[in-house]
Amino acid sequence: MRFRGIVEQAILGYYILQDGKYVYINARYAEVLGYDSPEDLTGRDKLAFVAAKDRTLVEENMRRRLAGEIKSVNNNYSATATAIRRASRATPFCWSRASWR
Repeated sequence: MRFRGIVEQAILGYYILQDGKYVYINARYAEVLGYDSPEDLTGRDKLAFVAAKDRTLVEENMRRRLAGEIKSVNNNYSATATAIRRASRATPFCWSRASWR
């Protein structure tokens, strides 16, 4: 099975960033953020759904991963980071493992 087929049926949210923008988002990721369609999110900034108070932490983790300083980012943001959902509702959000290449 190809990548797209696997992630489109996944129960986990997946996304791909390119040049700091979302270029692919599966339906589950859109659903978690309160959107009906992944197309509603495509093209948005990588930090568009991270609460302002957490953007520095998230951006630093992304920078370190892309610079090769760390092999992966093991984040449990449920206590420290907040995702911004549609209708401006904040919700605790947990990324258990994030890998940026």
